[in-house]
This record gives sequence, structure tokens and C-alpha cells, in this order.
Amino acid sequence: MQSSPDMDISTDVWEKFCDGDSHAFSVIYRAYTQGMFAYALCLTDNRDLIMDCIHDVFVKVFHIRKELQREKIKFYLIKAMRNELHRAFRDAKENVSVEENESEFATVYSAEDLYIEKEEEEKRRDDVRRMLSILTPNQREAVTYRYMEELSLQEIAEIMGINYHSVQNLLQRSIQKIREKYGTPHINY
Repeated sequence: MQSSPDMDISTDVWEKFCDGDSHAFSVIYRAYTQGMFAYALCLTDNRDLIMDCIHDVFVKVFHIRKELQREKIKFYLIKAMRNELHRAFRDAKENVSVEENESEFATVYSAEDLYIEKEEEEKRRDDVRRMLSILTPNQREAVTYRYMEELSLQEIAEIMGINYHSVQNLLQRSIQKIREKYGTPHINY
């Protein structure tokens, strides 16, 4: 989950929010809502449910702000969003599906550039969708956290409620499965 390109939230803002600063809360909300939405689209395509969960996360976070641990903002919000989505899935008995985020943030200089970029992006999305479709839900989740959200293995283990070695195994099996089916993926780091 990436914050808005123009917003770099420091731990100082998080500390101020935890201490009751309402302006800090609005800064955090504006900076992370879009990223939380994009992250949730990897788990479900139900946009209304996603927005409800985002708002529920922020309402809960606001109410318990004084008891919050002073940890990484991104990590905390991903964990809270995942928990809220899983609660909503349990309540609605909805199956999780993988969908790609439809929003694009690239600068476009001409109609031709827009067309070319759109075609390339669509091809990348199709490739990612096809590759992810062969993975189990747990494998997709681990791959999303590691390669899209850039979380550490320890953070992934904590979010998913499994041990570090299980995360390693999930990722290794996922990459192996993709390689067996599609060859070596060209991943730009």
C-alpha cells in the first residue's frame, strides 16, 4: 500500500495522531485511503465493501488512538485493513477474488502516449492476473504483501498469523509454480 505520491507521512505525524491531534488524523486518512483501496482490490472486487472497511478501520483507529502501539503506519493499516476485510468476508460469507487496481497514476503527454501506455498496462495486468490465478489464495496473499506492498517476511508472517518459515515456503512455492507454468518472470525491482 503506497501513500499518495505527494504525501510522505512521518512517524511524527503518527505520534501526533496517537496523542489526539485531529489534523494528523486527516493527513493520515488522505495519505493512505487510496493505497488501502488499491491493496483491498487485490483481495476482492467489491468496491462498496472496500470503502466500508476503510472507513471502519479509520473509525476504530480513531477511537483507540491513545492505546495504539507506536509502530509503522503502513504496516499497522495493512494489518487492520486485512482484519476488517476478513471480518466482512466472514460476515457476508463472500469468497475472495483477485482483481487488479484500475487506477493509473502515470503522467500522459499525448493521445498516442496514452494509447500505448494503456495497451502496455493492460498487457501487464493480464499477465499478472493470469500468473496469480494459478496460485492458492494464501499464495496470492503472500505474493501481494511481498511484491506489491513490499513488506518484510516477518511482517507478512505477523499479518497472516503464520510463522516466518511458512511465509518463505509460500513465496518459494508461488514463484516455483509461476516459473513452471510461465517460465522465469521478468520482475523489475
